[in-house]
Amino acid sequence: SVEVGDLVKRGTEIARLDPQDTRLQSDAIQSQLQAAQAERVQAQSDLERYRVLLDKKCISQAEFDRRRSVVDVALARKNEVKSRLASSHNQTQYTLLRADQEGVVTAIEAESGQVVNAGQPIVRIARTDESEAVISVPENRLGELRQAKSVIVALWAHPDKQYSGA
Repeated sequence: SVEVGDLVKRGTEIARLDPQDTRLQSDAIQSQLQAAQAERVQAQSDLERYRVLLDKKCISQAEFDRRRSVVDVALARKNEVKSRLASSHNQTQYTLLRADQEGVVTAIEAESGQVVNAGQPIVRIARTDESEAVISVPENRLGELRQAKSVIVALWAHPDKQYSGA
């Protein structure tokens, strides 16, 4: 979404990753959640029927406790799948890459269609509130520069502007 030299503000969209894989993963986990919810409902219904049988002394307390445990396991599984679904939705949100700071785009390190890894730099942004300059000094004048207490720098492109340096 950006080119080298573009000024960006914090939060500006700089790139989009293909969300297809994360959407498919979310869809699969959503199906697992529906299955887990159905299993929990079934286990709860079974437990209610077994409660009646326990009251009539048709089953042992141990059997009833086992059925209660099945409900607890089904509830835990549903909650675990629900958490995985939330995590998967977060991963889908991460497919939209935004600038983490205000600055100027100095490099684009990925190409459209390239497979990238988590944590891999895609775009480099230099802060605009700090300036750096690379200055070439002829080797035969390095001694003068080292002895100078201060220097005045003029740019070739703007010789009328001068900058002081230390």
